[in-house]
Amino acid sequence: MKLNKSIDKVLLDLHLGRKIQTDKVPRVGLYPSQEIFIYEQGFLIIQPRFLRSDKVIAYRYEDIISIKILCGSSASYVLGNPVDFSYLLRYRYFTKNGSGNKYGDYDREEDFSSLSRKLVKAIRTNTEPKLWAKIKSDIQDGKEFIFGRFVVHKDYLRIADKKLDVPMIKIKEVKFHLSSEDDAFQIEFKPEFKKDFLWVATCVYIQHVDNPFLFIEALKMLKISVNLSDEIQNLDID
Repeated sequence: MKLNKSIDKVLLDLHLGRKIQTDKVPRVGLYPSQEIFIYEQGFLIIQPRFLRSDKVIAYRYEDIISIKILCGSSASYVLGNPVDFSYLLRYRYFTKNGSGNKYGDYDREEDFSSLSRKLVKAIRTNTEPKLWAKIKSDIQDGKEFIFGRFVVHKDYLRIADKKLDVPMIKIKEVKFHLSSEDDAFQIEFKPEFKKDFLWVATCVYIQHVDNPFLFIEALKMLKISVNLSDEIQNLDID
């Protein structure tokens, strides 16, 4: 696809550098098709629209402050029984100056989204080292770090909307699982502490967790075991 003059101007204004690779994402259900151009310093997305000019989305990597994941599922049915069950991951992105820039507000709308695995890999590669440096520093200094509905402190894990602080010493592991209904992080307590908590309050859906990849790293840094289900490992999102 040949880029038009207005897109050339966007590339020039943003100084995205050399093009690294491209990706084409076909339309899937309600999710529109996209053509993605990945550059050294950022990316550009062209999203066709019916009877309207194509939507153009372009950012430098430094503008991205958060990634979220929305997990959908689908299955083919034979005689009423589900077969060939699969998961569809939509990556949701939030930027410094966008409409979804209320960092830590788990119900905010994303600035843009994409199904592209190539794009999320490029964004993670170029944003996570800097984000992780701050996360690691804050937690080691005894500060809280907000991952959407989860708040991590070196001594406890808070579920913000439940106003529940779970001492790290009581956590056996955090399980990250996918199912037909629940795509979530769930806190598993050590046997001696299970009676102290309501199980219903310990599950947070993945779409309400900012930067889930880095959330997992923060837990590992604090010596909390993270149990990734087989479905998650097969999706290669960690």
